[in-house]
Amino acid sequence: MIKVEIDLDNFEKSSYSVNENDGDFIIFENENNVFIGEIGMNSEENFEKLYFQFLENQASFFDKLHYGFALINVNKKEKSVEIFRDFFGLKPLYISQIANKFIITSQIKPLALSNQKTLNKEHINDYLRAEYDDNQISESTFFENVFRILPGHKYHISRKGISKTLIYNSFEKPLESFKAIFEENIAEIGKKHTNISAHLSGGLDSSAIVGTFAKKTSRKPKAIYFDAGEGSNDEKSLAEFVAERFETSLFKLNNGNDFYTAAKELANLTFQPELLLFPSDIFKQIGEKSKSEVIVSGHGGDSIVGYGFEYLKELFLKKDAENLKKALEEYLDKKGEIINWNEKTTLNLINFTNYFFVKNWAYFLRKKEYTKAINYLIWGITELKISLWSVLRIVFLKLKTRKNIPHIESIPKTPIDYFPNSNQIQKQQINENLIRLGVNALETFYTINENLKIKSYYPFLDLRLLKTSINTELKVKFADGRGRGLLREAMQGILPEKIRNRVSKGAFNDFQIFVFNQMWLKMETQVLENETIWEFADKKRFFDAVSIIKNDNFTKKQKQENLWYCQRVLNLVIWLEELSLH
Repeated sequence: MIKVEIDLDNFEKSSYSVNENDGDFIIFENENNVFIGEIGMNSEENFEKLYFQFLENQASFFDKLHYGFALINVNKKEKSVEIFRDFFGLKPLYISQIANKFIITSQIKPLALSNQKTLNKEHINDYLRAEYDDNQISESTFFENVFRILPGHKYHISRKGISKTLIYNSFEKPLESFKAIFEENIAEIGKKHTNISAHLSGGLDSSAIVGTFAKKTSRKPKAIYFDAGEGSNDEKSLAEFVAERFETSLFKLNNGNDFYTAAKELANLTFQPELLLFPSDIFKQIGEKSKSEVIVSGHGGDSIVGYGFEYLKELFLKKDAENLKKALEEYLDKKGEIINWNEKTTLNLINFTNYFFVKNWAYFLRKKEYTKAINYLIWGITELKISLWSVLRIVFLKLKTRKNIPHIESIPKTPIDYFPNSNQIQKQQINENLIRLGVNALETFYTINENLKIKSYYPFLDLRLLKTSINTELKVKFADGRGRGLLREAMQGILPEKIRNRVSKGAFNDFQIFVFNQMWLKMETQVLENETIWEFADKKRFFDAVSIIKNDNFTKKQKQENLWYCQRVLNLVIWLEELSLH
């Protein structure tokens, strides 16, 4: 862990410390500056040399840093501090201020303790109201006067105040191919480490990691498979197939944990209630039981590669009926493989086209762009052969379903405009790297790593890969309805076709519901007796959601949309009680 204390009123008393057993933080100091940092895959570079490159040209320096980093530059002469955090938030940094004294650390716990663990009630309320698939990223944390250094930003602190700017302002496509960059990242890990484990789920991302190690390096990492139990047999057989094909050992981690105890341990370790079990506890179990110095994970692969299904929306917005009909049919063919339709029928295609149209057309209604809505409706009826009756029926059913299911108003996403010149679809994928990718998860993983004294690498989380993906035509990523075209193309000749062309994806919905039910058995009385939680959570909303999860008349999707709220409430109860915050 790193800890930097800066006193602007008495700069000479500022202090800097690094626990050398945790992470890769290095300190370089000369007469005018103290340069403190952790730089992911670049740690073999001479740190002093990196510092002078930094001084010479910051823009050029950061263009060369594609992976995770956290840097602090203390200018003793100017009595100022610069703080930098990588785009994905791989390396966490937090800050707290009392008068003109600042404390910067790589873990939230010391800052929370120094601020008497005072709750940030507004942040807790936002946490409970965030959309179910949205891991919020903001400067605020669960504690008052403890702030997150935002990913991809530079902070400048001096007696004049605090300013914040983006580190990256260009978004040009790299010269290297997606395949070359990915292989370079795997080779770099193999060059630096010998005792390596890789999380292997049987999916495309994790299989790409294991396959690239086997084909392009002399390393064969131990593969770790997490068995989520019932409903994951397909994933298990695919993981076994990949491990056997690449002649690597496969360690199976069984789903036998005491989830309640695990959540309490993680609450004490991370000092945050977010993601206490999924995926954090799985990550912790892999780290504990792998007996490796390094864990390699495909985390973030979905967000970086991109599915390319936005291609359908692009054709819709262009009113390109001919190509849209063809693309919808291709997509439906692949979707049919997942949901096991016995045969593709005209009725399936008609129903799917109607559903797709309504989903995108309704956007204009929500935005009150009624003229555009009418124009697209006429186009849909004449060119796509949409049935007006079907449109009205789908709208009616959606409204009826929404009315019958308890609903809590969610707070809107407020994405950061990292690249102002990017288009709407590019912005969507960029911000998915700070929402669905989950900066919160990466911060939790980092704390787990420091506690276990291991390292984790995420070879997909390279800014060059994201830039390549963002600048690739959606049609290429769409890959004739399979999606994820960039990675499929990169894995040609590496992965077996059975894996490379796989269109299904492992689902953990059943496992998440199983975890909740296990925790609810232990926590029902505890939740009922905890008065503090209802200062934040909606009691009726919570118990309505529990009823939906327990009722088999509701679909898995409906249960999942309510599960997020229930699990967050349970996490908060554990967090509040374990930290004695109430």
